[in-house]
Amino acid sequence: DERLMSTLGKNHAANAETIRDIVVSEVKKFAGTATQHDDQTIVVVKVRAEQSSISKG
Repeated sequence: DERLMSTLGKNHAANAETIRDIVVSEVKKFAGTATQHDDQTIVVVKVRAEQSSISKG
C-alpha cells in the first residue's frame, strides 16, 4: 500500500522499535473507530549495510 511505503520512506533512519510504533499508530489512525475483529502482527527488521570486506579466520 502506498501509505505504508510512504510512512516507511519517511522514517527509514529510525530504529526498529520506533518504526513499529509509527506504523501501529498510522494503522490506528486509518482504522478510526472501526472495531478490530482480528489479531495484528508486525515485524520490523533493520538490515545493516553490507561490509565491503569480511575476514574469516
